[in-house]
Amino acid sequence: MATKAITFTVTPTGKISGFWIAVGNRDVPLADGVGRLSLNVGVEYALFWHMVGNGGGSIGIVGKDAAGNEAVTLKQSTIQAGRTAGAGFMWFTVS
Repeated sequence: MATKAITFTVTPTGKISGFWIAVGNRDVPLADGVGRLSLNVGVEYALFWHMVGNGGGSIGIVGKDAAGNEAVTLKQSTIQAGRTAGAGFMWFTVS
């Protein structure tokens, strides 16, 4: 099965003190908000994220292949007012 290296970039707002992302059961190793995983083409994956901070803080996540094609995009996930953490997941397929 063909694979592609997908580079994930996490962009937090100032109200976020920490975050974590994973694809399926694999943590994405992040350094300064950027990490890479090799994923199989044509396979559906779940992207998971968790963030801590203050209400109104948010993160965005983009996963791109080496050619710059987007495999997955989360425009914004926001911590609800009165909370100190947020999380979510979304499905995507590498093409």
